[in-house]
Amino acid sequence: MTYLDNHSILVDCQHGFRRKQSCETQLLITSHDLAEILNNHSQADVAALDFSKAFDKVQHHRLLLKLKYYNLDSHVIGWVESFLSSRTERVVVDGFTSQEAPVLSGVPQGTVLGPFCSSCS
Repeated sequence: MTYLDNHSILVDCQHGFRRKQSCETQLLITSHDLAEILNNHSQADVAALDFSKAFDKVQHHRLLLKLKYYNLDSHVIGWVESFLSSRTERVVVDGFTSQEAPVLSGVPQGTVLGPFCSSCS
């Protein structure tokens, strides 16, 4: 995250997983902007997006390309690639188990890399 901050890779309006910024700070800014628009009797158009499944949608190859594009250290890129590669998944329903399949997208939640990868997607 220090590298991303030092090289201004993330835009200022990116509040998730950033130091001194959060969903709450984003909500405060948005509320303030809307109140100002209403006070000026102007129009506000709002588009709401649901990123609740964002962790599941991170495509590994695109993430690695993006990390290379931003010139992250090759050792860091190698570590991220190793962390995401060779993962498999399977489904168990009523005692029946599917065959294992490779995991080509998604970031394991609850890991230290989770917020980093979702910020880069």
